[in-house]
Amino acid sequence: MSERKFDKHPIYNINSVIRETGIKEDTLRAWERRYDFPKPNRSKGGHRLFSDYDIETIKWLLDRQKEGMRISQAVELWRQRESDNGQAPITQISESSVQPEDPTDSLSRFRMEWVEACLKFNEEETDVVLRQAFARFPVELVCMSILQMGLAEIGSRWYEGKASVQQEHFASEIATRQVQSLIFAAPRPIRAETILIGSASGETHVFSLLLITLFLKYRGWNVIYLGASVPYEQLRETINSTRPALVIGASFQLSTSVELFQFGKQVEEQKVRFAYGGRIFNLHSSLRQKFPGAFLGESIDTAVSVVEQSINSPFWKISDWKQSGKYEKLLVEFEDKSALIELEALKNLRNQVQVKLPNDVFNNASNHLSRDILSALVFEDLDLLREEVEWSRDLIKKDNLPQELLEVFFSAYKQAIKKILGSQAEDLIVWFDKVHNQLSSFESSI
Repeated sequence: MSERKFDKHPIYNINSVIRETGIKEDTLRAWERRYDFPKPNRSKGGHRLFSDYDIETIKWLLDRQKEGMRISQAVELWRQRESDNGQAPITQISESSVQPEDPTDSLSRFRMEWVEACLKFNEEETDVVLRQAFARFPVELVCMSILQMGLAEIGSRWYEGKASVQQEHFASEIATRQVQSLIFAAPRPIRAETILIGSASGETHVFSLLLITLFLKYRGWNVIYLGASVPYEQLRETINSTRPALVIGASFQLSTSVELFQFGKQVEEQKVRFAYGGRIFNLHSSLRQKFPGAFLGESIDTAVSVVEQSINSPFWKISDWKQSGKYEKLLVEFEDKSALIELEALKNLRNQVQVKLPNDVFNNASNHLSRDILSALVFEDLDLLREEVEWSRDLIKKDNLPQELLEVFFSAYKQAIKKILGSQAEDLIVWFDKVHNQLSSFESSI
């Protein structure tokens, strides 16, 4: 098969991409955030830059959506074709319109029906859709293609302001109950080894862990699911009583990754294998270098394979990372005075903006940022905070607040740190200055 060539040199800004493809900026940001696809470069000023190759990729994904695919399905198809042929779909000249193939088309239809039923708060209809799907397809395929992808779709709609938090919570509850019922109905284990699974203390996102639990049970493993927010301090007793061959932990937020690190170290000290995963490790591969145990990968399929390999392997990764003390004093002071910093930041914000602001939005943003700063200081890597700009931007945009408030918010928080912590917070101030430059560049580009 001959191959078309597309220039990969990044030269187009976001406005050029929008004009060329017709995609909405919010949609493209959601794709990048949720699927890490496409992957634009950035200029020194923080602008996102795209190539001809990126633009053709976006067009290809949009075409698949017009044919009835969800974006998650289209990305999956792209990666599968790239893996099978060693070429991206847009480079294959003989590539014609790609039609969803059975069973993909049926699963896509079921997923669409399930999502729409959730958005209408129609529990009975969601049950009907799932019963029909389970009657035609394997349990794992239904869970991945309908429940997991369906939740991702609703989550994307929430980020884009097209679904409410109540709709997202309803869908999550429906999906969680369904997977839990399948776990309870799973066959008795046929393998002798035990696997413990739980999320880090403070972590409430557990759906992917439920899926791993289910899939491992269907493979005959004896799995003990500990649930959300497992305190590592009490883990020793549980390990002693259950004697697992492997302990699995997860963290999806930077703010809970420190707890998961302690979770993993506790497991390691008891000479038990440890594996971990979650969104935060997909965003920041540098964190993986500091953690003990095996990284589960970026998908459920990969996770199950890693689990089975880890149990059968005679060796596993031991963490040798230790704090250098670089931020030791700053960490202590920030932790002790973070509440004062948040109060001062909100006061600064009100002084700078002469309109009434929704307190809950900025209280949440301020508290979220404080907890993430603490985690970045623990891991001695302030670059871990870069996603906070995107997160805060999404939060403000979703609440239909002016984008310039984001820059004001970070400025207010920076001034609070200066006042409360003084010169010892110089590294943090430098990071906030970078954020200010990035936001200024962003505002000037739209």
